[in-house]
Amino acid sequence: GMLGVLGLLLARQSMESGGTDGFIDLLLSIRADARKNKDFALSDRVRDGLNDLGVEINDRGGESTWTRK
Repeated sequence: GMLGVLGLLLARQSMESGGTDGFIDLLLSIRADARKNKDFALSDRVRDGLNDLGVEINDRGGESTWTRK
């Protein structure tokens, strides 16, 4: 699916350049839209996929931030 492709692109970009911040921010934007539309399955897939790639999502006060583990 789309998230699998995005995850592979993120991993590949990370290996090639280390410059993934903008891509992670894009995924968080997609996740925020999914949450707003009550598509919690997609929201959880984005969070879990980023977690698997070493990115922790922090939800606080309606905003999401991220840190590398």
